[in-house]
Amino acid sequence: MAEYLADYEEQRLLASILSGRCPKCTIPAYRPPPQPQASVPLEQLNSDDAVTTIRQLQSTIAHLQAQIKSQRKRKRNSGKAPWSNTTIDDDDASNPFEDHPNHTVRDAYDAKYIRETFRDNPLELKKRGYHHTRPFTERHIHSDIYESLAPDLLHQVDKCFYDYVHGWIISAIAAESRVSVDKAKGEIDARFSNLPPYPKLRAFRHGISSTTRWTGNEYKNMLRVYLGVVRSLLSEDSTRLVRLYLDIHRLSHYTSHTDSTVRMLEDAVSEFTRLRNDPQGPLRSLGIIAHNWYCPKIHYFQHYAQWISKKGALPYCSTDRSEAWHQPIKASFRASNKGPQAVEFILRDEDRRLSWMVWEAGLGGDQIPTVEDEDQAASEPDDHAEKPTDMEKLGESVDFCTPRRWPGSREMSVVEEEENLTDFVAQSMRCLRWIHDGRRANARRRGEDLDINERGRIEIYGYLALRICYPTVHDREVMIKEVIRSTQSWSYGQNTDWKKSRFDTVLIRYQAIEGGHQMASRWVARVLLFFRVLLVIRCTNSHMFSCFKLSCKTNQAGCTRLGRRLDLTS
Repeated sequence: MAEYLADYEEQRLLASILSGRCPKCTIPAYRPPPQPQASVPLEQLNSDDAVTTIRQLQSTIAHLQAQIKSQRKRKRNSGKAPWSNTTIDDDDASNPFEDHPNHTVRDAYDAKYIRETFRDNPLELKKRGYHHTRPFTERHIHSDIYESLAPDLLHQVDKCFYDYVHGWIISAIAAESRVSVDKAKGEIDARFSNLPPYPKLRAFRHGISSTTRWTGNEYKNMLRVYLGVVRSLLSEDSTRLVRLYLDIHRLSHYTSHTDSTVRMLEDAVSEFTRLRNDPQGPLRSLGIIAHNWYCPKIHYFQHYAQWISKKGALPYCSTDRSEAWHQPIKASFRASNKGPQAVEFILRDEDRRLSWMVWEAGLGGDQIPTVEDEDQAASEPDDHAEKPTDMEKLGESVDFCTPRRWPGSREMSVVEEEENLTDFVAQSMRCLRWIHDGRRANARRRGEDLDINERGRIEIYGYLALRICYPTVHDREVMIKEVIRSTQSWSYGQNTDWKKSRFDTVLIRYQAIEGGHQMASRWVARVLLFFRVLLVIRCTNSHMFSCFKLSCKTNQAGCTRLGRRLDLTS
């Protein structure tokens, strides 16, 4: 039942295995294919170089003949693996490699037997992927370090996307669009820098290539919007590869699982591996990766489902839970001279910190001074969520922000012409009549709405932003404050010389009927104009409506109410 939290380098040292090997199974280490070298005619070589070259060729021919003979022997005497058309021998790293979860699982008994058997033969021991050093768990009964080593989401599924998949995507974009890698990287950076701000999202104002310090929050925030950023630049297969990785990332971060979610995770890993190594896939066909490529961190995905079934959810054993304890050590190292005395300085600083904690433990609760941890406060994401102290004072609200889009008021038809808003007058009048008639579903356009002499002059006030305050789904006491902007001039990245238009998007629910998916009865709309209208509709009982509306660009032209705030005076 034990779980040992460590990254890959620490895990291979604890398991006493070679670099490039999996701590959980006996999959052979990946070896890149040799690069072709320019051949030199033998007559141009001196006698010593010619003899060396001939011996190398003879050794290569003998090795290939031995391989052919061994494969023929195994084909006659052994069966086929159930998952492949070829025989896989995990003890022979020269055999064809296939990334799958059915390799022989490592355990303490077999590892101990192999070390004792090949104690005097380091080459055979290395061939099987073990060091001669023994893990510390061999001194403890009923303990198995290979069973205890836990998956590490931070350095595996989080970090590997930027280290590997992002590089593949850049190469795929460059190859498919026939541009240089620098241009593809610059296009992605430009798209990230143009993303509008949103609560709980990290703003990459200078792109992602210029980010020097990556944390778990940065990786997750990048993955939240990555597919939308690169979707139009990729082919269908490349987009599917990214989507499968995002499925793995999302499912592996579940804090609770059912049998169906575990199967979904297992299927996503299997399909991602198949598409990655497919000769006709987006990576192999473009020559981005070699045949049967893999790295131990990405191969670790194959063991996620088995670990969840045995020991529970993966976020509880990831090293991001202990990364915060590294910050004091890193701060002490940055404060030192980074020379030979750095270790002594770190230990002395840790001693002072421990002495301070012991002194505080002897004080009363009201005597302990409160010191704000600036490093921790700087590392926390700005999610625009805060705990209210007075729920009556900080409640749900929808208000316009200052300044206005234009001074004073303007007639509705003038705004339609100047802002180039198609059917703005007709749809606005339809919305107003829908409100007046009791919000019935059969509100329709009228011909007299387009004639200013028939409907009268309607003055509206334009605004640049709308401030919304609403509670979160899981905790009604946690309020989220969000500002939606619609302006022709916005400074991106605090750069006054770079001004562009900014029209934020909102999620519009146009029917109360829930469908079979999350986007049922919902539209994603771009806000083109915030406005407020004061008018009198002549009918049997005259009323004055002061309502908040926004003009949206959707797949159907029209106006959509953002909230139900309505001031009604007789």
